[in-house]
Amino acid sequence: MADAEGGDYICPACSAPVEPDWHACASCGVEFAPPEGGQAAAEGDRGTSLDELEKEILGASSAPPPEADPIAELEREIDAAVAVKSPEAATREAARPEGAKGTAARKPAGVIGRLGGLFAMAGLALLLVGAVGALVAANYDTWVRGQAASSVGSLQQIGIVAAAALSAAGAVLLLVGGGKLKRKGARAG
Repeated sequence: MADAEGGDYICPACSAPVEPDWHACASCGVEFAPPEGGQAAAEGDRGTSLDELEKEILGASSAPPPEADPIAELEREIDAAVAVKSPEAATREAARPEGAKGTAARKPAGVIGRLGGLFAMAGLALLLVGAVGALVAANYDTWVRGQAASSVGSLQQIGIVAAAALSAAGAVLLLVGGGKLKRKGARAG
């Protein structure tokens, strides 16, 4: 709006002279944009900073508060349904600490739980070794010695019986170890 030569202000639309504090041209009615300092500089009394404008913009477009977590709501509904069916489950849920509600809190395995796991693993290993040993002992003549026909002698019978006994011991250890783990899990829950 300022003329480059004399510092006079002119209307950019009709080139009529205007005063610096005018908001519109008196000749043609074109409204002027505020000076480079923004509307705050034109008004003078209201100093709106960028931070204040940002707060106004964000405040006007802020989203409504988030709704409740749908998964937490679903867990509460499931817990309520279980409590109706099983009063024992409701007392267990109420006895849990607040942070552990909705999820199963696992206790660390004690000595019996660890021994049960070791028994089960050792039993599984013995069961597999015994089964492979029984197969090898039964087919010793053809697999190891390379003979065309297999004849089971007295030493092979002893080997088969020993391997079967080893498999049986492994099966017993596997069942005992698994049973201890199962009982321990039932007590913890």
